[in-house]
Amino acid sequence: MISARGRSLTIIASAVFIFGGVALFQFSQRVDESNLAGYPDESAHFVTGVCLLDYCKTAFGTNPVSFAESYYAHYPKVAFGHWPPLFYAVEALWYGVLGVTTLNALLLVGCITALAALVLFLRLQRLYGLSVALFATSAFLWLPTVRRSTLLLMPDMLAGLFTLLAVLALCDGWILGARRYWIQFGLWTLIAILTKESAASLLVFALGALALLAGKSMIARRNLHRIGAVYGLVIAVALLVYSATGVLRSRDYPQLMTLSELGVRSALVTPFFRGASAAMFLVAGYGTIEVLVMKRFVASNR
Repeated sequence: MISARGRSLTIIASAVFIFGGVALFQFSQRVDESNLAGYPDESAHFVTGVCLLDYCKTAFGTNPVSFAESYYAHYPKVAFGHWPPLFYAVEALWYGVLGVTTLNALLLVGCITALAALVLFLRLQRLYGLSVALFATSAFLWLPTVRRSTLLLMPDMLAGLFTLLAVLALCDGWILGARRYWIQFGLWTLIAILTKESAASLLVFALGALALLAGKSMIARRNLHRIGAVYGLVIAVALLVYSATGVLRSRDYPQLMTLSELGVRSALVTPFFRGASAAMFLVAGYGTIEVLVMKRFVASNR
């Protein structure tokens, strides 16, 4: 049995190894010379984060729409309303602490990638041991999608981190039966959707995994009540934030809804799922497998 001190040392050593490895990879690829031209949306993400920082520092409390329009006249890459807002809030906080440079922007993505790898490592180390955790985490960091995303200023890695945390909370909630894990699943899912809208695929993946693994017990009154409450809150808050930040308006969706329009509005949801990346399917598959593993893990530790 590993002592608390040994566990802490393992976490610290793993964090140093993972964060150092990601930083080494980024600098080996010359991120300090990046002009944010690796993908067309990079510059828009950078300028929008800076715009939010400048608003908080110089015009907080004034009309944000007017400020963004004025900013757009000087820096036409501002894209508030086109994408969900959370990534820009994280960017603004990061820039406020470390300064506004392209290097700092890409270091933010590197830190997010390393944090996702550390979460994965700690989970696997607890269930499977150190050797499996090291191998799997190294494989994760070596995936072409992960390596490319680490060099681009995009919200994908942040959404991926929140998606992973949501999947892990779902596994714990279903196996351990504690209400706090269902709350965590709803919270991480909502945060992921407000980072990148295709993370709404989590709602479909979760239902599919629960239906396949739980069978008839899924329709038990208590579980159905929890699932319905979590899903309802996630969808309601996400749509409220999307409407308030102009995302729905920028997609030309009317802002008022009646029952007769419900069928037409279903088109609002389909782009979310079409935008799901292969990585999200991999995370969902991992979560399904982990539920099976967690059943044995919980049973063996009782």
